[in-house]
Amino acid sequence: MQFIKPEWLIIISQFAWFHVHGFPPIIYLFLNKTIREDCRLFFFKIFKSNKVNQVNGVTILVKPGIII
Repeated sequence: MQFIKPEWLIIISQFAWFHVHGFPPIIYLFLNKTIREDCRLFFFKIFKSNKVNQVNGVTILVKPGIII
């Protein structure tokens, strides 16, 4: 387009675009118990702490991977 767009219009349109495309996932997470539990389990698997095992005097550090 060959005209100057006002900066306030660009800011408002960006704000609107972020909210239109960002709110549905948040609504699903708050209202749908199944999706909420699946997300919680997914992030738990990613961020759970490392395990240290000892076998025959040898210390083994087990780093969990993402298992889906």
